[in-house]
Amino acid sequence: MGITSAPVKKKSSILNLPNTLTGLRIVLTPLFLWLFHQGDSFKSAFALLCLIGLTDFLDGTVARYTGQVTRLGQILDPMADKFFLVSSMGVLAWEDSRLLLPVGIIIGRDILVIVTSFIFYLNGKIEQVQAHVLGKLAAALQVLGVVTAFITHAWRPDPGLAPIPFYLLSSAALFSIVSGTIYIVRSWTRPRHRSHLYSKEGFECQRSV
Repeated sequence: MGITSAPVKKKSSILNLPNTLTGLRIVLTPLFLWLFHQGDSFKSAFALLCLIGLTDFLDGTVARYTGQVTRLGQILDPMADKFFLVSSMGVLAWEDSRLLLPVGIIIGRDILVIVTSFIFYLNGKIEQVQAHVLGKLAAALQVLGVVTAFITHAWRPDPGLAPIPFYLLSSAALFSIVSGTIYIVRSWTRPRHRSHLYSKEGFECQRSV
């Protein structure tokens, strides 16, 4: 009579491939900024930028298709994206004073949303606020603005293209103000339960509101 072992239930480890890719993105961001700041390593910096973008695409895709979604990944992924965007915009504003105002508005708006979200959480007001299309548009414009800014700094194309990052980040700042206002008003006027603040949907919302 043979002895059969009971099937072992597979658990999704926090040290899985998607979370490793997200952690790699966080680690590569300071290296990318350092290379860019050197002034003579633009091609290396751009290659690293492409690698960072690839990890951003792969971590979520791998997590969804392999069922390796974890709470840690839901926290780290938007944090890694925000860390890259904010630090990149800060370095760009340091290099180009024209970007100080739009970048300052974007970062100030993010800080305001985080602070008000924490206040609403303490008052039990946040459950889930659907991400607004303007927030998603603002996030897309931030990414596009950062990428075009690095490209114009690295390859010095036609001078007529130089103001494009400023226009993109200024548009992102405008949409960020509007979407942030909508988020705060919705959170304030629709009482919610704080237990849902850390749901998957909540993190996706915080990422692009």
